Amino acid sequence: MNNLTFKILPLLLMVFLISGCYHAKVMTGETASSEVYENKWAASWLGGLIPPEVVNVKKECTNGVAMVETKHSFLNLLVGGLTSGIFTPMTITATCAEASAALDAPTANPNVVSISKNSSEQEFVQAFQQAADQAVKTDEQVYVKF
Repeated sequence: MNNLTFKILPLLLMVFLISGCYHAKVMTGETASSEVYENKWAASWLGGLIPPEVVNVKKECTNGVAMVETKHSFLNLLVGGLTSGIFTPMTITATCAEASAALDAPTANPNVVSISKNSSEQEFVQAFQQAADQAVKTDEQVYVKF
């Protein structure tokens, strides 16, 4: 092999290695809304061995989460490469869920057992037992709404 090959091969290998983007998507089965929470520079360390902090979107997504997506963009990978993998940021996107008709309107769905937040422990046990019995009887999901 000639001297040019030894110069071009490492360059091509480097371009190939930094061109890919890591991407993972977790879907909960809920219907997605237009509300999206995004952190483009979530800090992870040592090539992802130390992950970023847990994303808590309870305040932003009052109806729960429909999808969470993590990825390493080109810029994230570039920063990771410049720091030799010590700091490896990633983009985290959480898509909020739409309000569920089954949970918002228990009268529209007979598979909802409602209970007051101020109920006694025995009333809680009875509500969950009623929901379990109804689920077995109807072979459908039954929700307990507080």
